[in-house]
Amino acid sequence: VLWVGTQGGGLNRLDSAAAGFVRYRRDPNSAASLRSNFVRALHVAQRQQESALWVGTNSGLSKLVLADGPGSDGQEAQFVNYDSEAGPPLPLSDKRVWSIAEDATGKLWIATFGGGLYRFDPQNLQLTSFRHDPDDPASLRHNTVRPVFVSPRDPAVLWIGTGGGLERFDLNTQQFTHYQHDDADPGSLSNNDVWSILEDRSGTLWVGTYGGGLNKFSPARRKFAHVRHDPMRPNSLGHDMVMAIHEARAGDRRTMWIGTGGGGLYAHEEERAGFPVV
Repeated sequence: VLWVGTQGGGLNRLDSAAAGFVRYRRDPNSAASLRSNFVRALHVAQRQQESALWVGTNSGLSKLVLADGPGSDGQEAQFVNYDSEAGPPLPLSDKRVWSIAEDATGKLWIATFGGGLYRFDPQNLQLTSFRHDPDDPASLRHNTVRPVFVSPRDPAVLWIGTGGGLERFDLNTQQFTHYQHDDADPGSLSNNDVWSILEDRSGTLWVGTYGGGLNKFSPARRKFAHVRHDPMRPNSLGHDMVMAIHEARAGDRRTMWIGTGGGGLYAHEEERAGFPVV
């Protein structure tokens, strides 16, 4: 099943055996319809008691229980809309949900566009906020939070992209480590506006920025290598706005797929140099 969120068109589902898309849209006359037609974040629960799709919209969080039968398909689907008149409480200070991640304990990490980061326990509805405090240098550096990535090598580590740099959050110590651009340090993050994160199977962290291109970060060395657009090199990255990163694997071969904001889609294989456009 392929789930697709759209900017104004609601949520779409494509089954391999189906002839087309099943659409889920906001119905102002139904409290159980999708919260908003602007869908930015999707996450299928992995470690929770029920099978559910979590949907982040520009008006808050929705949940669709994944089950066969009435109430699970198309416009008849029954969504649970959090912090609505008919739904459970979820007092996000900014309801524009940018991304959703799930840690090893089944708790959700909800990134918002201006309200910081939230940890949400769906079982007891407990919500914990992490926000920037200008009087606390150890706090989250910026309240605009976009990607949240759970490390596959160390599930106690979250990588968080913000409008003020990259954050590493240790779930055991509850401490942030900040990584920001420094003009005096060529090995620092290329740009503080982080839009995408991926940790590959070798442990290298790939960080996409809005205007600073792509960064390759080795946590052991604590240095960033920069991959930028170069108009004099046709095989360079085509644009410095890196919006999405995905690693595809086929046996021992891996390909990094890199989506940019205006330069197209690029494929990068570790055995080959350059970023050929697709």
